[in-house]
Amino acid sequence: MQPFCRRSISIACGFMMLAGSALISAGSALAENYPSHPVKIVVPFPAGGSNDIVARVVAQKLSERNNGQTFFVENRGGAGGNIGAEAVAGSDPDGYTLLLTAPPRLPSMQHCTGICDTIRRPHLHRSG
Repeated sequence: MQPFCRRSISIACGFMMLAGSALISAGSALAENYPSHPVKIVVPFPAGGSNDIVARVVAQKLSERNNGQTFFVENRGGAGGNIGAEAVAGSDPDGYTLLLTAPPRLPSMQHCTGICDTIRRPHLHRSG
């Protein structure tokens, strides 16, 4: 590698480290006052389900850990979770509206072919 390239890379790395440390210190200064008002946890499914129960337990624990600041759950069910997710995506990006959702479903085994058939019915695919 040429000396000029090494020097340019070291200067660029120095600037990135300086910018990163400035962002980290600014972020920690801003995070000291969070949360300063109630935080909404949106669950994109109807009340009473497993996601709702988990969200309420998490909200209670977060309230206890943040000096009693209110964390509350709002259920916005419908359209397979899209209504609640859309509401959160359209909210202010200030960290006071959170989304708690479930992981996506696994594909059904009935639509698999080949290796999935072997997994489902191994007695039919034995060799020898």
